[in-house]
Amino acid sequence: MKINLTVLFCIACLVVITNLVGCSRNDSGLNLVPAKGTITLDGTPLAGADVEFTPQNVEANADGLGGSSGFANTDDSGYFEMYTASYAGIQPGEYRVRINKVSQPKITDPEARVPEGKEMVPPQYNTMSDLIVEIGNDGNSDLKFELKSP
Repeated sequence: MKINLTVLFCIACLVVITNLVGCSRNDSGLNLVPAKGTITLDGTPLAGADVEFTPQNVEANADGLGGSSGFANTDDSGYFEMYTASYAGIQPGEYRVRINKVSQPKITDPEARVPEGKEMVPPQYNTMSDLIVEIGNDGNSDLKFELKSP
């Protein structure tokens, strides 16, 4: 039986592509799970906010890796997806959540000194945050933070 070289090449390519797509390997060495959700402030989506998950009870793996903070930015609908360094997801565990958004002042005179922006999120959600979230082994893709102004 004679095998066509082109057919053999196509089969080899399919095997390689299937392995690449099917095995979304994480080069960080960490067990990262999804952590996604939405943030509102007084019922309105909080667009352009910075989100930080600081580990409270996250253990390092056998290689000494782990316990890293996760970071995200919200889109126009208040949606965020956490990242650890440049990898999507965070390790399972308990995290303190800090959310902040600084207003950008309008600059009318290009020669003028740029004034500092104002924090738009109340301190109980950022510098004095008491928000704690537990991320399980399967992650959480439906986190909701409904912030209220004082």
